[in-house]
Amino acid sequence: MEPTIIHFVRHGIVHNPKKIFYGRLPKHGLSDEGIQVANRLMPFFSRKPIDRIFSSPLLRTRQTARILARGLGNIPLSISRYLIEVNSPYDGRPMAELEAKHWDVYSGVLPPFDQPADVFRRAKHFVDQILAAYSGKQIIAVTHADTILFLSLWAKGYEISVASKMLVEHKQIEITFPNPASVTTLTWDNGIDYPQFEYYPNL
Repeated sequence: MEPTIIHFVRHGIVHNPKKIFYGRLPKHGLSDEGIQVANRLMPFFSRKPIDRIFSSPLLRTRQTARILARGLGNIPLSISRYLIEVNSPYDGRPMAELEAKHWDVYSGVLPPFDQPADVFRRAKHFVDQILAAYSGKQIIAVTHADTILFLSLWAKGYEISVASKMLVEHKQIEITFPNPASVTTLTWDNGIDYPQFEYYPNL
């Protein structure tokens, strides 16, 4: 049996002239640079037998996924709500405010907004679906930074928490916070519960 491989792609750079935290806000698509960096993924994927591409419902991920689907020979593309961005009360707030908080959009936040466990739970549900339906295949999943980060922490055996995210931010854990249009590849081989982990920064 071939391994099951999911390539998690963070969307490309977003056109954001107002410099706000766009989160789940609509109509935030890729910038010209974002389109360029997404296209730079083609050599990475060109010789891989990609079976299907999945995308978060948001515009920037759908655009990134369409670039990949067309460039790789019109691979089938589907939308998955399990890949969506964090549900946060900070949508529309200035980027500078989030930078001052070290991108902690979770501390002190109450339902219905997300905690790290909520983001991870959605991502793990997506993974479980893929492992069941696409065993032995290679899949691309275009999603968002924290979704990829929490899956990476899980794959490397770390706690899914704000504290772990802060350790990554401060480079105290050997995981790189995912760049725009980067690839984090998780590989399940020989029935293992936890996948092998690889990171391709692209930028």
